[in-house]
Amino acid sequence: MFQSEAQFRPVLVCIGLFAILDLSPAQSIGKSKVAFLKGGDVFVSDLGDTGAVQVTKDGLAKFGLRWSPDGRALAFRSPTDRTKALGSFHVISEDGKQVRQYLFRPTQTPIAGMNWLEDIRWMGNSRVLLQGGVNTNNCEAVLMDLTTGKEVNSFVGLCGGFVVSPDGAHVALTCAPGVFAHEDDWRQCLDIDANRAYTPLEAKGRLMANPVWSPDSKSLAVLEHNIETKQKHIVIITPGVAPTLIPVTSNISMPATLHWMEKDLVLKSGADSYLVDSTVRAVRYGVMDREDELTKAGELARRAGAARARQLGAVRDEDVDVFVPGPLSR
Repeated sequence: MFQSEAQFRPVLVCIGLFAILDLSPAQSIGKSKVAFLKGGDVFVSDLGDTGAVQVTKDGLAKFGLRWSPDGRALAFRSPTDRTKALGSFHVISEDGKQVRQYLFRPTQTPIAGMNWLEDIRWMGNSRVLLQGGVNTNNCEAVLMDLTTGKEVNSFVGLCGGFVVSPDGAHVALTCAPGVFAHEDDWRQCLDIDANRAYTPLEAKGRLMANPVWSPDSKSLAVLEHNIETKQKHIVIITPGVAPTLIPVTSNISMPATLHWMEKDLVLKSGADSYLVDSTVRAVRYGVMDREDELTKAGELARRAGAARARQLGAVRDEDVDVFVPGPLSR
């Protein structure tokens, strides 16, 4: 079972509250749409429309635009006076009429961790995961409750190794050996919600890529490589259950990737796809890697949204985010 979250800690200050954002659970809005930054302002366009609506009109710098899972709100980072806080971000309604600004870790907050705020991801419609670098290799992720303006939990792991579950309830991260590990211990580990979920048995065990969540958010799969013996395994981790290790035969070339198709786990290497059978702990060759129709439709909508944003004046890919409703949403 996933363990309970840490105690709330007040590390946010909410300022500039023009209206109280409704962050209650809701069904996603039924239209695909794109939000993008242009000239320092936020614009929104339905994919079926030819124009865009300007949501903000302040012309101030904004970064990392992100739709909420229900498509009713947007979050973005903003420049921060470091004498006041470590970072600053806004949450606005899609029409721009409701705006809430947060100062993340005000200067009087004695909490060590990230040195800057560089990314925001939604976890459900009322929580966000804030990320930033601690040093060259390690980053911190902080789970924030937008309603209370308080920290729920924080995690430290390898930069780029944080993976949010599909239901937005859990965070998996790749971690490195601790400072007291032996110099020959190169193994990496996997944490879920700040709890250790898996550590390779051998000191030379390395995780080859970020873990991938199952669609029901109950399990993770990751490729493990023993850099001494060259042996590779697929590891399936389900909290409360012993990890399942499935050997990858030497004829399967690397790099390879893992992804879930509904309940099936598939290993893809070049043009070849293999079904990962956890029951017999084997990888079956020649499985047709059927593309899930919903996934395909979602990707097509996102490409169309990104193209629309560029036509309407967006310059950088990182200034664009596409919302796809229902089961197509991320």
